[in-house]
Amino acid sequence: MKIALTLGIAFLLFPSGAETEGVEGNPIDLTPHGVIIPVGEDPYALALRPDGLFLYVANMGDDTVTVIDTTLNTAIVTIKVDHIPIRIRFAPKGDAAFVVTISGAVSVLDALEHAFFTTLWWEGISPTDLAVAPDGNHLYIMNGLTSDVSLVNLTLGVEERRIAVAGNFGFVVMDPAGSYAYAASIFSSAIAAIDTTQNLVIGSTAVAEFPSDMAVSSDGRHLFVSSVPADTLSVIDTASLEIEAAIRVGNTPRGIAENPRKHELYVANTNATVFSVIDLTTLTLTREVEVGTGITDIATHPLGDRIYLANATRDAVMVIPVP
Repeated sequence: MKIALTLGIAFLLFPSGAETEGVEGNPIDLTPHGVIIPVGEDPYALALRPDGLFLYVANMGDDTVTVIDTTLNTAIVTIKVDHIPIRIRFAPKGDAAFVVTISGAVSVLDALEHAFFTTLWWEGISPTDLAVAPDGNHLYIMNGLTSDVSLVNLTLGVEERRIAVAGNFGFVVMDPAGSYAYAASIFSSAIAAIDTTQNLVIGSTAVAEFPSDMAVSSDGRHLFVSSVPADTLSVIDTASLEIEAAIRVGNTPRGIAENPRKHELYVANTNATVFSVIDLTTLTLTREVEVGTGITDIATHPLGDRIYLANATRDAVMVIPVP
């Protein structure tokens, strides 16, 4: 199992052909393409605070999180976290950020003061992703070494139960209402739907092998799953758990971000020089936007006017206007 976990990390976190080179100094103006903001080493995951005022960047290479002021387009602080951060999730109120790390710990950050708060660790839980319930008091944690999702009560500091799923090491997301959580296993390519009232799996579906990221639409009606090496985006109807579309995107798709104001979805392609743009009305690829190689994650501002791209080649975040 540990061998499989290591292979999964190597395949998804360090895609072939990726190189790194440092970028130092102040943001670089790329007008009309935006700016480049230097961050830590090997930025891998992005998360916007719910109010859109700050972007958090998980840097795998130096075990830090960079905080970017989205008004100034400037990095304002670097926070040391546990070993190899790979995912950031905000509490619904935006007052805390949970950083999943390969070390098996979850670093908790004070997202108002932009500071390290504490480390969460539970015996037997080896997180690869987590989702925060709307009450802000419960976490659904995808386990890397066991085929289940842990439900953790933050108020009591205990693991309340484990929900069996088909496979381990993957991703977990929650719909906007908090009624359902969805868990994806990399090695089984299965997506499990969890009713959060009963905390039971109520259905499942299969996607292309090696899911690499997952997101729920803002209206909760669709689940988006990127997969490598098929280089596809699966669109799943959350009511029926049936695949509505399988859309060909770029090489090594990973990060997924919706822009509800434009009715578009953006997919970061790590080993391509473009990110893909999907029309959410027709569920078709409409265009590809040239941004260079090494894009590991993507996020959109709540106003729908800006796109943020984590660039591991430049050790930077690129900020571009919505094309």
